[in-house]
Amino acid sequence: MTNHHRWIRAEHDRGTGSPRRADDVNQILAGMRRDPRWTFFGDASTLAEPSVDTAVLVGPQQVTDVHLVNLAATCGVVLATFDTALPTWLAPVDREHAVIIPS
Repeated sequence: MTNHHRWIRAEHDRGTGSPRRADDVNQILAGMRRDPRWTFFGDASTLAEPSVDTAVLVGPQQVTDVHLVNLAATCGVVLATFDTALPTWLAPVDREHAVIIPS
């Protein structure tokens, strides 16, 4: 039997996203997991032994973004994001690991 921890952190920034109840987010995530195109990537990556250039880190706000790009690079996939600024501050060689989702 597998235990799944259901922790959800929802944030609402000015101009992006929308506030969601945990039950709503769980339903959205369950729907995504049923999609045959969906793949789970276990996170064994670490910024202590990165696959991307971490010299771009200039503050704590970027750690999560760089970690997600590092996970994508480690798994050989591309991080899809709405954050149009993210690729601009990545090292040029690492920009292939992130793509902007048009809004």
